[in-house]
Amino acid sequence: MLDHEGQIFLVTVFLLALLLTLSLGNLTFTKPRLVNYIGELQSAELIHLARFYWEKNNNLSMQELTKIFYHYDKLLKTNIPKYNYTILREFKRGENGFGLYEISFNNTIIFRCRWQWKFQNMYVSFSGREAVIFKNYTLIYYHEYIAPQWGKIKVYPQIYADQPAEIEKRNKFWTIGIPIEKETLSLLDQYGIEIIIKG
Repeated sequence: MLDHEGQIFLVTVFLLALLLTLSLGNLTFTKPRLVNYIGELQSAELIHLARFYWEKNNNLSMQELTKIFYHYDKLLKTNIPKYNYTILREFKRGENGFGLYEISFNNTIIFRCRWQWKFQNMYVSFSGREAVIFKNYTLIYYHEYIAPQWGKIKVYPQIYADQPAEIEKRNKFWTIGIPIEKETLSLLDQYGIEIIIKG
């Protein structure tokens, strides 16, 4: 059994613990808030959108694609801001020609697809007993993905012949053999983007 001083001590400790618990409950703690971060993911999604626009089998305009894109952005809550875009397409035919597809979002996020060909010579290739004369070209083909978060990335996609041709990869360029009777050759890259070579 506690004496009178012990009882007073116990009551004092109990009251102090109670007051301390109440005062801790009244303290305001900062609650973590989620910030709408706009970064690599958003830029990469815009690059994908631009690349899909140039796909050979895409029958939608950029305006239609953008409408679908932002509909899914809203559903998935990926916070991609609204961007204005500009589309550029350049093409020069001839023995030394080039092609360019480009979409720029507010001049900060850019998808660029470039190719350049150069006539080298003619050669003969045999298919069984039949001789076929080919025009030999070198082709440089690449994509550029540009965004503030990563700068400029250059990618060299695989290329496939949509029509009869001889294709061989050599480091960062290709050798392309086109049958002499063909004036135009259509190639596809691994993303379905059409590369046209016109002699």
